[in-house]
Amino acid sequence: MKTPREILLKRHPAVEGRLDAIRERVLAHELNCPAPNPTSVSPGLGLVLLRLPLRIWQELFWSCRRIWAGLAGAWLVMIAVNLLSLDEPSARLKTGRVAGQDVWALLVERERLLAELGETAPPPPPPKPATAPRPRSEYRPANRARC
Repeated sequence: MKTPREILLKRHPAVEGRLDAIRERVLAHELNCPAPNPTSVSPGLGLVLLRLPLRIWQELFWSCRRIWAGLAGAWLVMIAVNLLSLDEPSARLKTGRVAGQDVWALLVERERLLAELGETAPPPPPPKPATAPRPRSEYRPANRARC
């Protein structure tokens, strides 16, 4: 089976010479350039480190700016709703507790005063404990009349 390169070169034989010339130029350029030394600090490293935050900003945030703006708006709405709803329940809760405590104190005071005057009825007997439920069964008496 022929490779795609062989098929293309068979169809376009004139291109092979130009491809060889390009290959020779690239190899000559690469072989003449000195290899970078990983231990030495290049003068461009400082420039790269200065551009790094800008690159991160562009890649992570600026490319998705509409999504980030939508998320920020949603969070602002949630925070505003939360802050607005905090005042009402605490006010209701405080007034409800105080009113409930006041009513309870008034009832206790009323019972104490009635007991001093002797106008109280005897305390009701304690409630009887609930009986345990009977076991359920499918037994039906035979003498029961059917309709």
